[in-house]
Amino acid sequence: MMVDPRPKVPQQDNEKLRPPLRLVYDRDAEPTVETPDEAEQGTPRWPVLILLISGLANAVIAWFVAGLLAY
Repeated sequence: MMVDPRPKVPQQDNEKLRPPLRLVYDRDAEPTVETPDEAEQGTPRWPVLILLISGLANAVIAWFVAGLLAY
């Protein structure tokens, strides 16, 4: 008697795995109305500004150190 070493995987219907199709554009749909609070995306811009400034400072420091090591 031979034992199959492969794990047994239950058979699945591939039709059930597909997500339902949605219309990309529906002419009869009402336009979505959002308030400014709902439409706001992301967080305030200060963390991004701090990240960019610190990245620029690190680049300047690295350039200075590379210049010192080159001579």
